[in-house]
Amino acid sequence: MNSKSPIPQSPGDPTPQEINAEKLAEALKWSGMSEEDISRTRGNTNPIKRPWQRLSAAVVRNDFPEMGSTGPEADAVKPAMAKALEFALEKAPDFNECAYRYEYFKAFYDATLEDVEEKFHHFSEMEQLKEATNQIIHAEEDIRQTLKSDIQKLNEKRGSTRASVDITLSNDEIVASLRKQAALIGMGPDTSTAYHARKHYMELPPEERDGLHPVEAYLNGLEKTIKEGELTNFKRGENNVNASFTRNLPPGQGKIPKDGTPQHNRIFAALFVKKTGDTRALTTHSKSEPEGHELG
Repeated sequence: MNSKSPIPQSPGDPTPQEINAEKLAEALKWSGMSEEDISRTRGNTNPIKRPWQRLSAAVVRNDFPEMGSTGPEADAVKPAMAKALEFALEKAPDFNECAYRYEYFKAFYDATLEDVEEKFHHFSEMEQLKEATNQIIHAEEDIRQTLKSDIQKLNEKRGSTRASVDITLSNDEIVASLRKQAALIGMGPDTSTAYHARKHYMELPPEERDGLHPVEAYLNGLEKTIKEGELTNFKRGENNVNASFTRNLPPGQGKIPKDGTPQHNRIFAALFVKKTGDTRALTTHSKSEPEGHELG
């Protein structure tokens, strides 16, 4: 299922928001939800406005294998996606939090499927998908408890004090302030931070994560990248600032492709500062290029 929306060519064409809403409806129907289920879930939420669009982005960009297709492989995956939606909707106060919970569950599914493909490489694709679905469904309560643990660790690491940067300062002063407050910079909503940590912490060097809670290791890696990394992007807007920092990783570390192609890897952190001073990381993860190519 393609997550990119075409640009409308004429006034009569659907808007990108309408296309995204339709893609979400198709994905939900594929997972087993009826039109009535979708309508009841959405309630009075406008399907082309932010909360529903945020959920659309989470579901469509984090597509499950075979999503949108038919056949035995698709049937083997559908229960896993249905469980992800159930997990996402059960305690979310709004669709933004629902999106974060969906992404969090999907990160565990991806890790589970990768483990199954490695351990059961002699299985057919359908058998692997069935095994991954079975494992993730039985791990639901563990995932729920893990999320609680992740948020607890996040609160221990970041506490209630948050970074605040004055965007009226000079460029150099803003960068210096970001580096000075690196230990206070988080990623906004707790569940979003936990999701990013679970998805990317294994991309950190072993010595930065061994023996540490994944959330602690991830936040430490974010802090180190901001403090010690090279400033690779800085852009001032009228009401905000975007800044990116990167640091090199030793050969063989970071996100390594399955085919073993030698890579040049860096840890990348993208930050966003609002006019109010509110400062958060949009993401931090490893970026890779084949050796001999220069990273952008």
